[in-house]
Amino acid sequence: MRRNTERSPGRSLSRQTRSQSESKANVAREKFVTGLGGALLLVAILAAYSNHFHNAFHMDDGHAIINNASIRDLRNIPLFFRDATTFSALPSNQSYRPLVSTLVAVDYQLADGLQPFWFHVSNFAFFIALTLLLAFVVHHLLERDTTSSANRWIALAAAAWYALDPANADAINYIIVSAEVIAALGVIASFAVYFALPRLRRYFLYVLPAAIAILAKPTAAIFPVLFTLFSLIFPEETRKARARGRLVEVVLPFVICGAVLLFVQDMTPRSWNAGAANARSYLITQPYVALLYFKTFFWPLGISADYGLEPFVTAGDARLWIGFAFVLFVGGAAIVTVLFKKTRMIGFGLFWFLIALLPTSLFPLAEVMNDYRAFPAYIGLVIAIAGATVLLVARLDRQPSWAKIATLSVVALFLCANAFATFQRNKVWRTEATLWHDVVLKNPRNGRGLMTYGITLVNKGDFAGALDYLHRAQQFTPRYSVLLINLAIAENATNQSAAAEQHFKEALQLAPLAPDSYIYYARYLLQHSRVDEARAFLQSALRLSPNDLTARELLKQTDLASPFQDHGVVHIGRNEEINQDGDPKAFVRKKFICGSERDKWCTIHFVISFYKADNERLKITLTGEGDNKKTVFLEKETTANPNTPNTQQFAVSVKGCGESEVRIEITEGNTKNVQSSASVSLSNLPGPTCTDSDMTGGEGTIGLVNEHDEDLLRPTATPTSGE
Repeated sequence: MRRNTERSPGRSLSRQTRSQSESKANVAREKFVTGLGGALLLVAILAAYSNHFHNAFHMDDGHAIINNASIRDLRNIPLFFRDATTFSALPSNQSYRPLVSTLVAVDYQLADGLQPFWFHVSNFAFFIALTLLLAFVVHHLLERDTTSSANRWIALAAAAWYALDPANADAINYIIVSAEVIAALGVIASFAVYFALPRLRRYFLYVLPAAIAILAKPTAAIFPVLFTLFSLIFPEETRKARARGRLVEVVLPFVICGAVLLFVQDMTPRSWNAGAANARSYLITQPYVALLYFKTFFWPLGISADYGLEPFVTAGDARLWIGFAFVLFVGGAAIVTVLFKKTRMIGFGLFWFLIALLPTSLFPLAEVMNDYRAFPAYIGLVIAIAGATVLLVARLDRQPSWAKIATLSVVALFLCANAFATFQRNKVWRTEATLWHDVVLKNPRNGRGLMTYGITLVNKGDFAGALDYLHRAQQFTPRYSVLLINLAIAENATNQSAAAEQHFKEALQLAPLAPDSYIYYARYLLQHSRVDEARAFLQSALRLSPNDLTARELLKQTDLASPFQDHGVVHIGRNEEINQDGDPKAFVRKKFICGSERDKWCTIHFVISFYKADNERLKITLTGEGDNKKTVFLEKETTANPNTPNTQQFAVSVKGCGESEVRIEITEGNTKNVQSSASVSLSNLPGPTCTDSDMTGGEGTIGLVNEHDEDLLRPTATPTSGE
């Protein structure tokens, strides 16, 4: 018998339906697994950076955030786009970055002040968005060569490497470097829009993210170059005949981004200074710097916030030729690999790495190397790695299952190692002291590192240790005005007034256009009761930098120190005047003239430093006219380390001017060898916390209580930038 081989329509339709169902199920399964992978990626990034959200402000955060009055009011947001001087309190750093100013102004309001948490949260959010879009872009680049379900995982793994690599940790921990993150996000977002919305390409919307990001940092202007390179390396077969349309698609990004870049340059004040001492030396050093960036991404040991790398001065330096050989090698490898379809993604990534370094390599800056500058360039390395991984996966498919499992385990272990290294790197950025101690450990000859670590010791009250580091720094950077200012501050704190004033004057001669040269000299003069001189210097500082909060606050203090007011220093504990050493009966009483207007406040501003205190309890009584008194106590255990001074400040006020008296006395505790002092300034003006009722304000960790041991409310502290 002959078998009937014809298929019935019903059976064929059933198989077709089953095939479609299986296809939909596979697509749904792939989406679920990919979504799960993305979720795991987010969890890994959050775990790696979980300890960075409370890290302190550092370096340029001082002039751009802490000491910048403009970012403290959201009503200034329109001004950020009209006036670049609002970006920083330092004229030399006032570049046009309105998006960054807007971001930190919003963060300041969310944080209700200078709490680093919200500043880190916003920067981290941009970082997460960048990572996810990077995975999307890498996946689309992979799909242009070979369609495979493995491409999703390769893209996620590549994005994970980028996000977890400790080479990028400094960019995420350094708050003001959110500018770099936004710029990189703008470039990647432009590629993502181009891939995701092909029907809207004719409207050139894909250019907008990069063009807008230029308002955060001009480095985003590399997008047209990268996009042109992409168009040449990955031509669309269906559009080869439309050469004119492709030309417009490539040219218009140059026009748009170029126009924005010219606008940014026009808006940048003339006071802005890139800071490079020698352009030629800077330029010939950059190829070697590119090699160091490349090495750091793959071998992130010895990362430092300040490498102290000096520019090359002669062509005889072997590192110069090593750097040029590296750039030629990478450039040659990029050219060779783009010629072949299987390896063109590797070449595109290598070209991206080199091109993304050009803005900071061709434009001389103050330091020849900062790791965060390579943040957008590392995207290129990730793209190249993804392209190489496709070739390895193709070979791995022919290997036994145990080899595949072993390979996946190695990849997972590698990413976990990177996450752990990033977690450890975050700890270095915890405080200024931890950051700069790390810098000094890695390069003991780094003058700026030695100086800045010395500053952290000044802030701790360890003046002997600070002077040691500052003098060591002076051996390497003898004509550095900032170093001379901080050396003078430490010398003044150790009663070396003549040396301090000489160094203040030298700093002023070296940097006559730097506000800090005037501000800290004025503070010194104010401490030595030379009020008129201090006022003149502060007015000069404010002419240079109207947004400087430190200058504004010090100028207020000169107003408080008018002729009919008084200020000075009183001591309690080891008191030579009454020849008593830690006697509980010791006290200091000082009378002040607090103006003649009866309806004003008499406010004493204290700065109290405790040395070797042991459960000390101080009683402060301010008495105004008509026996109008205000008494407060300092709680016990006001210093954790008896060998370290604990300096805090607060104010005591009574209503009623005229002759007033302050009395400070020890009331309790084992006060043997107690050495405490209070710097006192008196004001007959209503303070911000002393308007309608008798109030006591303060800041820091000292506990203030009244006679009944009830805590006294105090306003939120407003920190200022360090020296």
